[in-house]
Amino acid sequence: MPKLLVRAQYTQSGVDGMVREDAKRHGITLEALYWASGEDDLVAILDAPGGDIVVAYSLALGMTGTARQSTTPLLTAAEMDRAVSRMPPYRPPGR
Repeated sequence: MPKLLVRAQYTQSGVDGMVREDAKRHGITLEALYWASGEDDLVAILDAPGGDIVVAYSLALGMTGTARQSTTPLLTAAEMDRAVSRMPPYRPPGR
């Protein structure tokens, strides 16, 4: 299951209820939620059944107007190794 880092800045109405309850309905498990001080108001680590579910959830959260967020896929060392092994050959332009 993909693991993702979500960084969010919430507006006055906040996001706590949506993060905890709505994520479950989308099959997303909230592994960790930390309130932060600084650029981000919260940082969460999620497990999700697939990237398309995360995009749908992010769009829904954004449409509420309660938060701005960025989502970063988190990869294990094995997943990174698989990604590197699948890289297509690269040739810089002009060479």
